[in-house]
Amino acid sequence: MKVLHVLKAMEIGGVPTVALELTKALSRHGIHCEIATVDNMQSDHEQLPANVPMHLFQMGFLNRLWPCYSTSLSRFLNAEASRFDLIHIHGLWNHATYAASHAAQLHHIPYVISTHSALEAWTLGQHAWIKRLYMPIIQKPIIRAAAAIHCLTNEEQNDVANQGIKTKTFITPNGISPDFPDILASNNSSNFLSRYPELSGKQVILFVGRLATIKGLEILADSFSSIASRFPNTMLLVVGPDARDGTKDRMVAKLNSSGTQNRVIFTGQVPVRDWLAAYTCATLFILPSFAEGFGLVVLEAMAAGLPVIISDRCYGTRSIVKNAKAGLVVPPKKETLVEAMTLLLRDKQRCAQMRRNGRTAIVNYTWPALAKSMETHYVESIKRNCAQHSCD
Repeated sequence: MKVLHVLKAMEIGGVPTVALELTKALSRHGIHCEIATVDNMQSDHEQLPANVPMHLFQMGFLNRLWPCYSTSLSRFLNAEASRFDLIHIHGLWNHATYAASHAAQLHHIPYVISTHSALEAWTLGQHAWIKRLYMPIIQKPIIRAAAAIHCLTNEEQNDVANQGIKTKTFITPNGISPDFPDILASNNSSNFLSRYPELSGKQVILFVGRLATIKGLEILADSFSSIASRFPNTMLLVVGPDARDGTKDRMVAKLNSSGTQNRVIFTGQVPVRDWLAAYTCATLFILPSFAEGFGLVVLEAMAAGLPVIISDRCYGTRSIVKNAKAGLVVPPKKETLVEAMTLLLRDKQRCAQMRRNGRTAIVNYTWPALAKSMETHYVESIKRNCAQHSCD
């Protein structure tokens, strides 16, 4: 089987990580995978999988009007789509999704769409008037013509149904590498600590992800400022690139106003060795997102043995955390975050149990097992397409 994965851009974030890890796992199952995407110069090319061919294309002049617009990507898809048995499209609301669906329909190739929470209410509310125009004209026809829609959770499946879309859906969660705990253990964090010596001997609250409004970082700044005086041995470590939507500036302003700016470290985008080191240096992990389709970083934190505090809008991982008793799931509000951080910073025995629980639960969410599930749905999609188009 040959599968082409198409996503809007090779950048820092969950969707590219999912595409990379999934294609590596599928390749080990004997499925030939390739990736086609736009290179917006944010990717760490050293981390691209050697066994998965990558086709990177430049953005076109219409990128400001149509996210990740690329004529060269469109030409590639129209010319090469027929080489594949199926196209897997990651994400909505961008040119790559349109171009891939157009090429697939042109060549009668079935395609699966992973929505990655793009139909969640909070997400739909961002640039809402544009999406209200785009949805009936472009987006819904694309989704309805798909062979299947891949959802991460029951909530995401409901989001699809709420749009009046009858396309077949299936649920397969995200995962992490089964080797992740061993990779963490073998990573040398001494260089990271030498760069940030103020972390040494401290209780470190860790956030990993893009510095974007959707991540709830302004509430995190307010919450940390509230507990800082009660926990003078605590630092907040924020690891990830600036999404340049003003979130970091607003967060810094709040920290400056409360006088806690010296208790917070912003690393920006870091190489893999430093990203791994951040997990090993941390005391607990926090993700107060307003909307999170899954949140791979939550699984990574659990694998690293960190108690986690996540918002109840982390749809893909909240049930995992609750069922495993690996952390606390709370609304993304200042008072609930303050209460959760206070509880875990004080209760070492409870944190120790959460660490054990998280490490135990994570074995059920690794890419090899999830890739096998995805392969099954690929085969079903291809069979339905063949029946529709009278394939041999």
